[in-house]
Amino acid sequence: MLDPSVRKTVDQLWDLIWSSGITNPLAVVDYLTGLFVLSRGGGAAVREATASGDSSRCVALMTGAMESLGLSTPDPALWQDAALLHLSAGLAGSITPGERNRDILGDCFEHVLRRLSTAGHFGQFRTPRHLVRFLVGAVDPREGESVLDPACGTAGFLIAAHEHRGRGAGRYLGDECDWTMARIAKANMILHGVDGAEIRRRDAFSELSPEADVILANPPFAGSVDEARRRAFGSRSTRSEVLFVELMMRRLKPGGRAGVVVPAGFLSSAASASVQVRRELVLRHGLRAVIELPAGVFRPYTDVRSALLLWRSGDAATEVLMARARADGFSLDDRREPGGESDLDALLPHLRGDHGASALRPELARRVGVDELGEGFALSPGRYLPGAGRKARPQRTMQAVLSDTAASAQRLAKLLDAIAERVR
Repeated sequence: MLDPSVRKTVDQLWDLIWSSGITNPLAVVDYLTGLFVLSRGGGAAVREATASGDSSRCVALMTGAMESLGLSTPDPALWQDAALLHLSAGLAGSITPGERNRDILGDCFEHVLRRLSTAGHFGQFRTPRHLVRFLVGAVDPREGESVLDPACGTAGFLIAAHEHRGRGAGRYLGDECDWTMARIAKANMILHGVDGAEIRRRDAFSELSPEADVILANPPFAGSVDEARRRAFGSRSTRSEVLFVELMMRRLKPGGRAGVVVPAGFLSSAASASVQVRRELVLRHGLRAVIELPAGVFRPYTDVRSALLLWRSGDAATEVLMARARADGFSLDDRREPGGESDLDALLPHLRGDHGASALRPELARRVGVDELGEGFALSPGRYLPGAGRKARPQRTMQAVLSDTAASAQRLAKLLDAIAERVR
């Protein structure tokens, strides 16, 4: 979330840009992107042009600044209002992107959509920052490795990976099917000091070859994939989340590592496609851990239950860490205010292989052998942890069942006698 001071400035910028006649929220974000680009240089020349009211020079300077970084401007007319640009550039100058794990453009984008109550439409809601940091910490991308997010949105996972490895060298790959989101993602990477990120505006399912050492993703939970695309997948599933898991197994290099958000329904679905992908995940891609998240982690956007999967490509799993997080350090209502303990903090050392970590609480997690998963490869942690499943009914003898049946017959006979007596 945005700091209060930054949120206040973004609100002021929003009101200023909106009142000028730019009312499309994505156009507002494009405008904000241009303002942040000024922090890379060229601000003095723009201030000079706006002070003189030279609209054509404003357009040339702003489009030139964005194109110099490989960013396109959807409509150069955005920058024609010199007076608006002068005022907004002054306000934006107080916002400094680049703080550790601060997805500043993504946060601004989320805040703009939240004001319009449209966040989450078409699955374009963002992963909470603390979950991003948790997944990145668990997967532990290292210097020199290639990191891929096949549904990158505003590139929050890629930025967190960059920060995690101390801004060390490495390749960053992001696929995004939406033009505007892809443009925002590229700008976001640049503003966080990653000039060489490869943000591709394309359908993630158009590429199946392995190219990543690490995958970090929260792919769309909703939607379907056309039949032509499904033919390339063994599961042939009509569910996008199932195909995304299969896709990411293919996109990892041998020995590569993944940390992925999935809907909880994928863990236990009896559909043959889901079972097939879960089987492959365990037997061929070394599933390491399944972490059920608390209900409400994606509020206020959705109440869909979700979980995290972590795996290492190319190995067969012998056991899987099954965990059920009851708390993530934030309130589980629409406000999502920080406070309280987080079960994720207790899990992270075990996922990182810290042998000095304290023992796991039985109700939080335990390691489950592959033979316990059954033929359906059920991955719901609640099946394997105490206090979650249905209580077993006590076994009853046949004599007890017959006795209850006789008693019921006697009560029915008395009821019929009573009815007959009243009829008389």
